[in-house]
Amino acid sequence: HNQDWITKGGLDFLDTQDSEQPFFLYFATTIPHWPTEPKRSWNANPLATADGFLDQPLQVQPSRQSISRRIKEAGLEGTGRENILWLDDAVGALLKKLEEKGFLENTFIFFLSDHGQDAKGTLYQGGILNPMIIWKSGGLKCGAKSDVRNANIDFAPTMLDLAGVDFRQYDFDGVSFASLLNGDTAEIHDSLYFEMGFTRAVIKGKWKYLALRYPQFALDWTYEERKKILDEVNARRRKRKQIIINPDDPSKPFSHTMLIPGGGAAEHSSTGKLPGYYDADQLYDLENDPGEMKNLAGDPKYRAVLDEMKAELKKYLDDLPGGFPL
Repeated sequence: HNQDWITKGGLDFLDTQDSEQPFFLYFATTIPHWPTEPKRSWNANPLATADGFLDQPLQVQPSRQSISRRIKEAGLEGTGRENILWLDDAVGALLKKLEEKGFLENTFIFFLSDHGQDAKGTLYQGGILNPMIIWKSGGLKCGAKSDVRNANIDFAPTMLDLAGVDFRQYDFDGVSFASLLNGDTAEIHDSLYFEMGFTRAVIKGKWKYLALRYPQFALDWTYEERKKILDEVNARRRKRKQIIINPDDPSKPFSHTMLIPGGGAAEHSSTGKLPGYYDADQLYDLENDPGEMKNLAGDPKYRAVLDEMKAELKKYLDDLPGGFPL
């Protein structure tokens, strides 16, 4: 990682802007993703970048040398928060530049991650619920929190709306949630659709339906074919000195995202952890079971709800390319 280098790219962009035209800066950092060990992240070679080596270290945010000292002074030594502080320094540098340019009073800042941490590689709530902060000088009418559901497909139309652009002239999947920032509490979606790997899901009201469908060709693999795939994956991981998830059992089921017996590494902490993980059809009452521990799809009492949620999911699938059998 070289956060200083990424920060410089953001600052250079802001230096090219003027007050006459709205601008959009997409500032994609590589931290706090792994690797997190100091020698490969905040305390790595400051000259190394994804685009080659610099002639000299960058001085665009507080020095790397001060990170460990500030962590210690904050009483956080040993907590592994150095990369978070490094990222915080980057945000601070951008805010300072916006203020220097006179842009800060008229700028919205969206700060978000790419997925939830509690069920990575799945469409469970721990994977799709994602922390996000939207900031504007002087605050927003909605206050510190909005409970209205929205999704990442809504980001682009919302940003255009806030910038005074008529987003309705474009064919977006999402809608603007600018009204929520202004204090409106009305729902902006009747339902929400999600997809990842071999799963599709829909949330409507308090109900959530998740469908898991593996391709038939993978289900038809012989033991020998599954073993060959597992051996090839493990050979690559050993060569890279990476941990081995499933050493020697080709009969283990796949994950929600990988056709590897036992699943892959990225989603390993979530694979098979919830009771209904391998069920083809899953129905959850999020109001009474937010942890998705009880799959109601097989309960005759909820058959009508299951059929309704399947129909809701099918409406999305019918409007999308590809095929997904229900």
